[in-house]
Amino acid sequence: MVLEMGKEIIKNKTNDTIKLTNIIQKFIEKKNKRNNERNNQKKNQKIELYKDKSIDFLKNYFNLNSQYHFYILNSCDASIFYALNAILSNKEIKNINIPSTASWLSYEPFCELLNKINNNYKINKYDFKNYEPNYEELKQENDNLNIIQLNPGYLNYVEIEKIPKNSIIDASGFKNKVNLNDFDCIVLSFQHWKPINIGFGGFIAIKKELDIKKKEKTYLKKILDPQIKSLENSKISKKIINFNIYFYKKLYYNLNNLDERINKFQTFFDNKIISIMNFLKKENINFEIKFFENSLNALIITNLEKNQKDELIIKLKQKFKEIDFKNDLDIRFKGISVEIKRFFK
Repeated sequence: MVLEMGKEIIKNKTNDTIKLTNIIQKFIEKKNKRNNERNNQKKNQKIELYKDKSIDFLKNYFNLNSQYHFYILNSCDASIFYALNAILSNKEIKNINIPSTASWLSYEPFCELLNKINNNYKINKYDFKNYEPNYEELKQENDNLNIIQLNPGYLNYVEIEKIPKNSIIDASGFKNKVNLNDFDCIVLSFQHWKPINIGFGGFIAIKKELDIKKKEKTYLKKILDPQIKSLENSKISKKIINFNIYFYKKLYYNLNNLDERINKFQTFFDNKIISIMNFLKKENINFEIKFFENSLNALIITNLEKNQKDELIIKLKQKFKEIDFKNDLDIRFKGISVEIKRFFK
């Protein structure tokens, strides 16, 4: 009898222990859930804070007012594509005018691609005079759209006051504060060789609100693959970047150290050009250096034949491994191009 009573007491205590354990476990789960929710909320608040501060910085840097909507995307390619698609969807365009040289890979393929889908416009390539766009070829009529690189390589800084307002401004290579208000759209790249150095990502300021909910994963992938596989950055259609707190922290840090980074670019560029000039003198090469306003690129102008230039480039690359040299990048701008920015991380 006593034994049976003992067993019953132990059984009841075991049941009570199990119940207590379950209660404690549920309490811990609820507490962890609340803590995770709070942490995620704080993290999201920080993300929004750094994002808003970064956008405010860019708004002020380019003097953009409240007529614009601002977005951060996977890449500058994505920004260009969304800008083109939004503008072409909003008004009838008869002509798109793009640079004939020193332009980014995606301008022409994107224009051609969107033209095949649901538009009917002509793609024109405007020429350059004295290392500047031929401003007379840029059209101000409302049924035209111009794509302008603010600071293209191997060319002079574009004179903003001569650019029609019906333009997409690619400001990725900018070096100075500039007023870009009233243009149709402004795009930026955050690639590692750009003044804003994140390694990936892009920015768009546009007067029309965009539907980014579709995301590049479904929207761009469906349209871009496999039609532009030759593009260096076609990966934008295959991967969604997780814009977490570390991305926005880095972006905000880069923006607040922008002037310092640009000054480092300039110092690096000046020192390397001096070294290159000294090297050419030792090689007994007759040359002149063509510099471009607000640019970190240059041209070495010589009277050498093409094969002699090629041999010289081999020597230059061996001597200056951190610099890219190309021969006659464009037939209108004969010379050996000196490109530094891609090697300045």
